[in-house]
Amino acid sequence: MAFDPTFYYYRPTNVFAAHGYGPVLLAGAEMLELLKTHGATINDSAMQFDGGPRRPQ
Repeated sequence: MAFDPTFYYYRPTNVFAAHGYGPVLLAGAEMLELLKTHGATINDSAMQFDGGPRRPQ
């Protein structure tokens, strides 16, 4: 972190930088895919995955 705004103004950017909204959205997409493919139960303090792929019914 810098206290000088000039540091951020002239700082080079990178499309692969891992900060901002992007990593949160990517992690959310991975969680949705995990919930679709693996069973999960929720108790009062955690979400627990059964470990195996969910079989179509």
